[in-house]
Amino acid sequence: MPYPHPAPQGIGPLAQQAMHVLYQHRLVSTRQLHQLLTPHHTRAEYLRRQLHTLRNADLANAVGRRTSGQTELLWWLTDKGAQAVEAVGLLPQRPYRMSPEAALGPLQEHTLAGTDAGLAFVTHARRLGHECSPLDWAPEIAHYYRDDARPGEELCLVPDAILNYVHTDQKQRTRTLLTFFIEVDRTQMTIARLAAKLHAYAAYEQYIPQLPARSPRAARRTAT
Repeated sequence: MPYPHPAPQGIGPLAQQAMHVLYQHRLVSTRQLHQLLTPHHTRAEYLRRQLHTLRNADLANAVGRRTSGQTELLWWLTDKGAQAVEAVGLLPQRPYRMSPEAALGPLQEHTLAGTDAGLAFVTHARRLGHECSPLDWAPEIAHYYRDDARPGEELCLVPDAILNYVHTDQKQRTRTLLTFFIEVDRTQMTIARLAAKLHAYAAYEQYIPQLPARSPRAARRTAT
């Protein structure tokens, strides 16, 4: 997804794609970026060079974590990088900004696990000839609803991610858009919070938004 107008100086198409993925998913490892963006390459050396170009331009930053005896880099966009992506206007704007403290904080594993869940859908789609790109899911999108058990309240359900997937049936020549709510369970949510979230999903599934009532005057204008 190249920039529709000139990109930041020295930033190639792959680095531009990486910036969009980092903006959408907040914190992504080199391994995840390699599998999302360059799965056809055996090694990730070219991708790494592009990521370091972003860091040298102060568009991205990274911290290291130890996994299986090796250090893995976790990447996110700086304020400058996020502003560059927002200036293009291809993605819905997200107010969230990552920081070194947040990247090393307690939500690190949950964020990376959510990306791994989306990556599993992308890999599955590639194998079967369906459609699911690195930008076809987004973390923590609020969904508002009302529950008859709590009259007068506007409630909010925030899934860990919402993902769009196009199932293609070559024999029937049909394409079906599927939308999934994704929850990543790392056994860190209390039983009470888990039960409350399951109740929220059940209530949201039954919720039917109501059209705002029209005044009698407006109704008469429509009738005439």
